[in-house]
Amino acid sequence: AVLLARADEVFAKGDPVAAHKLAAKAFDIDPAFAPAAERLVKFYCDVSKKKSALKVLRRAWAANPHPDLAEWWMKLAPAPG
Repeated sequence: AVLLARADEVFAKGDPVAAHKLAAKAFDIDPAFAPAAERLVKFYCDVSKKKSALKVLRRAWAANPHPDLAEWWMKLAPAPG
């Protein structure tokens, strides 16, 4: 949670690259921490890296099937068929 708070501070100061690194580190430490996964997914979506966002979602869901992650999945998952 501390790394994620720091990521928010760094982002607010205008350094999205450093914020991404901190969020990624928070996620790597604890993939079950849904807020870190969400932040990382949002970053990847903002830079048009949908495959990376889906990879994070899959890993996070396996660790902790959180309802907030399901919302992201509904937005990003490929259509069946």
